[in-house]
Amino acid sequence: MLFNSIVGTSSHVVSTIYDSAGRVDLVPLTTTHEPITLTILGMLLHKAAAWIKQLAAESITGGCGGGNYCPDIDVTRAQMAIFLLKSEHGSGYMPPPATGTKFTDVSSDYWAASWIEQLANEGITSGCAVGQYCPDSPVTRAQMAVFLVRMFNLP
Repeated sequence: MLFNSIVGTSSHVVSTIYDSAGRVDLVPLTTTHEPITLTILGMLLHKAAAWIKQLAAESITGGCGGGNYCPDIDVTRAQMAIFLLKSEHGSGYMPPPATGTKFTDVSSDYWAASWIEQLANEGITSGCAVGQYCPDSPVTRAQMAVFLVRMFNLP
């Protein structure tokens, strides 16, 4: 049932990550004391709003810029690496510097290189093809299912 809810948009991916990590009950938050920095018209009505707000409160995501979350925009493989590692290790986690030698399409100065390499170092990914990670490609439902199973040791 968990994987039936996974789709390639940021709202679904982050809500699934949060659910599988076991950090929240499936009851939407009703308290208002958490600092919420991501605000867009209609987000509060979005079906994943409670999980989006919680991930923002825990600094797992900063949204898509300008105080927005953009819940219906696809998540790239690079963004997904950050979501997964911050969900697993906490919002203050910073991976070691990238070497630029793991994947031919991820140089050491690519904005998410250290996150992508750490995901590979933890055995969560081996890339999208031999020697490649495809960082700007959207995450498919099948790929997200594999990433979640590996990251959170799901059965």
